Amino acid sequence: MGEILQKTTLNFKNKLLKTPIIKDDFYGFLQVKEATGWVNEKDGQRIWRCLCTACNTVVYLKTDQLVNYKSCGCKKGSKTLYCHLHHIEGTTLEALTRKNRIDNKSGYPGVYKRKDGGKWRASIGFKGKRILLGSYETFDEAKTARLEAEEKFWKPFLDEHKA
Repeated sequence: MGEILQKTTLNFKNKLLKTPIIKDDFYGFLQVKEATGWVNEKDGQRIWRCLCTACNTVVYLKTDQLVNYKSCGCKKGSKTLYCHLHHIEGTTLEALTRKNRIDNKSGYPGVYKRKDGGKWRASIGFKGKRILLGSYETFDEAKTARLEAEEKFWKPFLDEHKA
């Protein structure tokens, strides 16, 4: 038996279950690796770093999600985590790695042309704040500024929380 990380009570389909969260325990394909030290901003639940052993993906879950979900979404037919975003320190982890939004017109996230047809602007979101990176004459200059900001802000954050 692994190390008990938290003695807890979980609500599952309106039933109270008293079960400890134990390191390396499995909930379907999800294996508990560690308590992150963070809590969900909305409901105060602890956030856990887990490994989906079906596809070897690291996911972050609230305490009640350990009981309700069986994989990260890689297994067809299992209840998936796709509908849940993981907020840490005001930043949504999935937002840092997702593709362009469907309404993106420039072809690169965070880079857009001013409505008056003037300069290109670059911005980035991080820890609940929108950071304006500046105005640029060309798309390439704005894209370069955005890429540098991703390296500066997102890369260390992702390195710490994803792997």
